[in-house]
Amino acid sequence: MRYRKLEYYIMPEDAPMDLNLLCYWLKEHEIDCHRYRHLREMYEGNHPILHVPDKPKWKPDNRIVVNFAKYIVDTLNGYFLGIPVKTNVQDEAQSEVVHEILDANDQEPMHYLLFQRIF
Repeated sequence: MRYRKLEYYIMPEDAPMDLNLLCYWLKEHEIDCHRYRHLREMYEGNHPILHVPDKPKWKPDNRIVVNFAKYIVDTLNGYFLGIPVKTNVQDEAQSEVVHEILDANDQEPMHYLLFQRIF
């Protein structure tokens, strides 16, 4: 099943909201919900091939479902929110410089907060 390319909907702040515009946004959202539903079913392992009628007994019926969608999502989330890399430096002066750089670029708490909002 093919879905349209996902677009981001941004409405200007000074644009007036009326009933026609609201109906337009709701229809656009409904179209996107079909795509999201399909993607969620793929993630959960509910692939379309599982709903195809069975073949006659004398024909081979080799249906294999590989839940690659779940693997991709879980792997990326693992990299995104997994165990952070630990950095150890033997020299004390270098260690302070490395820790200052790491502290200035600390994004782990922000990633965790974003992940909590998503799930």
